[in-house]
Amino acid sequence: NPAAQVEFDLTYGIFYGYVWGSNTDFGENIELDYGLGITPKWGPITFNFAGLYYSYPGANDEIDYFEALGGASWTTGAWTLGVKDYWSPDNFQFFGQSNAIEGSIAYAWTNKLWNFFTPSISGTVGFQSYEQNADDYVYWNAGLTLGFYERWSADIRYYDTDYNSTQCFAQSGGRDNCDARAVGTIKATF
Repeated sequence: NPAAQVEFDLTYGIFYGYVWGSNTDFGENIELDYGLGITPKWGPITFNFAGLYYSYPGANDEIDYFEALGGASWTTGAWTLGVKDYWSPDNFQFFGQSNAIEGSIAYAWTNKLWNFFTPSISGTVGFQSYEQNADDYVYWNAGLTLGFYERWSADIRYYDTDYNSTQCFAQSGGRDNCDARAVGTIKATF
């Protein structure tokens, strides 16, 4: 279903912070996420270390949780390769420790398409593991992003996991929450 999402970012040198919010498809609550991090550089490599907090105001159960993020990306020309690790001491306060490690690749064209769009393609493959109450799984996405008017972008992306319907229901409460899907996004940055 459609989601309305807003994000506020603040950066100063290598330091950053953000607040992100969205409506959700479970209950009558929203998701508010907070993050603080640093992005030091060493040659063509940019590191990313952050603390992330996910909150669900209005949720019937206490499901807020913390994640630590560590990652690095290497850019050469139009190519970017990256790796990230997300670790939580108590994912959703139900799954115990969790860890998600993912790799990504992206290619950004420098020339405009039809003198208007700046295209890029990207993909991610990740592995999510849980200490308890859920099966581990592999997830992936691939998509095309078209930047335009300097601050706007349109993205079409395919998402999927290797969860079957029984595993998906046990982890997320819905049999089709983990099915393959295409998601379109229009984003404006100010």
